[in-house]
Amino acid sequence: MSKTLMIVDDSSIVRRAIEKYVSELDVTVVASAGDGRDAIEKFSEFLPDIVTLDMTMPEMEGTEVLTRIRAVRPDVAVIVITAVQNESLTMELMTQGAQDIIKKPFTPDQIKDAVRRAAGG
Repeated sequence: MSKTLMIVDDSSIVRRAIEKYVSELDVTVVASAGDGRDAIEKFSEFLPDIVTLDMTMPEMEGTEVLTRIRAVRPDVAVIVITAVQNESLTMELMTQGAQDIIKKPFTPDQIKDAVRRAAGG
């Protein structure tokens, strides 16, 4: 069964790249958002199975978005994609329920592998 995905990143280039990379997987992109506030609204509307989530965005940081979407749907698989390389942030994200953390710049295979794991296959 196809899983649904929402892509959250303030860069439209990154959003399009992720959408392209996952296009060959059994995943349907149902929404994308360029800032944290939009991400919360779209998440509540579409309730995707998987979210790729940037950390540094306008309106609301990724850590706050992660907390809020997991409050709405605790079983959501969240793949954090970030340029921030900080051990305490990594630990905080894992504690908050991030399934995977991918550092920017990323490769197509890193994205596909993380989405495949999140989709359960």
